[in-house]
Amino acid sequence: MGRNRIYNNKTLPPNLYLGIKGYYKYRRPDSGAWHSMGKDKANAVAAAKQLNSMLMDGRDLVEKVMGNSTLFNDFLDKFETKIMAERGLAEKTTNDYKNKLVHIRNDLGKKPIDEISVLEIADFLEKFPAVQSKRYRSLLSTIFRYAVARGLCNDNPAEKTIPENSAKKRKRLTLEGYKAIYNHGEAEPWFKNAIDIALQTLQRREDVVKMQFSDIRDGFLFVIQTKTEKHGEAAYIKIKINSPLKQVIDRCRDDTLSPYLIHRMPERLSTQNRSGKQKKHITQVTPDYLTKTFAKIRDQIKMFKNMPSEERPTFHEIRALGIKLYEDKGIDAQNLAGHTTREMTEQYMVGHEIQWTEAAAGIDFD
Repeated sequence: MGRNRIYNNKTLPPNLYLGIKGYYKYRRPDSGAWHSMGKDKANAVAAAKQLNSMLMDGRDLVEKVMGNSTLFNDFLDKFETKIMAERGLAEKTTNDYKNKLVHIRNDLGKKPIDEISVLEIADFLEKFPAVQSKRYRSLLSTIFRYAVARGLCNDNPAEKTIPENSAKKRKRLTLEGYKAIYNHGEAEPWFKNAIDIALQTLQRREDVVKMQFSDIRDGFLFVIQTKTEKHGEAAYIKIKINSPLKQVIDRCRDDTLSPYLIHRMPERLSTQNRSGKQKKHITQVTPDYLTKTFAKIRDQIKMFKNMPSEERPTFHEIRALGIKLYEDKGIDAQNLAGHTTREMTEQYMVGHEIQWTEAAAGIDFD
């Protein structure tokens, strides 16, 4: 329920208020932004009436208060409980969306969904760093697409905003850098096996640590990619085990009894190590532990230590390096990577080396 207007404001047009020290201020009905209107009451009233006629689109505000519009929070409830489930999102994506919805609800949830403006979306997105801003924009665009399809609003204000410029700062991992990490004194056998399997199979960290010996059948390694599960045939990959990959798998068959290719016996047999949320077996390596180990070793190597932290390649860059190495040998990496389009594969190759644009120069001047 809105606040009652104090006595000094009751004679003023909607959205115009008398502030401190005799200054009038106008609150935009579409964005909630405040604007000073000076001390002259007549000018402030005239301007407020003109602005109301432009910004309120002649709508009957009483009708809206009576409930003919859907609050954004109400639709977000439906999006979170029903639409997200129908989309078959991976658990990681679902949790990420839910975390973002908390911020969206706090800033935009109390407004009618058909009154949320482009300006309000833009102001909300500006609160976040470029990368996060683009992710929030993508989620909001998806939410409003469903709202438009259900007739709750006429357009998609999120799609009308301009994405923040988030030029990629992270450097690609070179083969030289990969070998430096692999040969580092703190790289244990299980870790070497993990990065080798990531390089050979082009799989993400979640899928590398999930691989089991029981997934190997008839000379193939069967992988169901976590990120794309339930989103098409590309999620289900049957990888033929050629000699280089077989050598890595053979190294995984060590003296530690484990169902997982990538495994280690924890140093302390704590309750957490026995039954952690992400672990189904005491020897299983979690995705977070794998990437933290990668970062720890990487940061001890001179070539990476001299880079700004935001430019240092992460474990995921092994996937991009592997794609480049396959493509350099004339092998199409799209199916192995599980990409639905060739463009997705080519995106991973960008940034490995300078792409020279050929041109000719030389003219005769008379």
